[in-house]
Amino acid sequence: MKKIKPHLTLTIIGTFRCYVGIALGIGYGLLINFWFRLLDKGLFLAFDLTTSNVTSMAQFSASSYTNFLIALTSSSLGFCYTMYFWTSKPTYENRKATFKNRIANANSIFIFMVVLFVFTKFLTFHTPLRFDGFGIDLRSSYDYYPFFLPVFIFLFNWSIISRNYKSGKFILCSAGLVIAYGILLAGIKT
Repeated sequence: MKKIKPHLTLTIIGTFRCYVGIALGIGYGLLINFWFRLLDKGLFLAFDLTTSNVTSMAQFSASSYTNFLIALTSSSLGFCYTMYFWTSKPTYENRKATFKNRIANANSIFIFMVVLFVFTKFLTFHTPLRFDGFGIDLRSSYDYYPFFLPVFIFLFNWSIISRNYKSGKFILCSAGLVIAYGILLAGIKT
């Protein structure tokens, strides 16, 4: 007999865990957004100091493309913490469900750390800096492919949860919230 997956509900997640996870995701998304923007401006300033150009922060203006990419990536990374907190329930009714939940818990924090490692290696989103003969302009070189990163982060977090539960309504609702939060973060000017 084939077992049918149960629907993901607030009682399975836990009401307190659900709302605290959302609050943590919002907070971490905001902090990561500020960190990425300060990193971009700091590298712009450091580059100008090493090449002895006249330093002016007015010259550094991130495009709407870069702002939206940073904001969506930040909101997706904040969602990793939401998923980490949602899946932090220590035990379920059987060992197999507990094991799958622990895998989902570890994978959400793993993808968060891998993405942050890659960005600290590449150091910046705003790549068309003013140095001679080198620089990658994300928009002209890759068009909208970099936007697959936040989509991948979001869907990676849900992939393991959807193995255990029917979670269609939660996926659609959280996708709308992540996009709306990304638009809100894109409007923040640092």
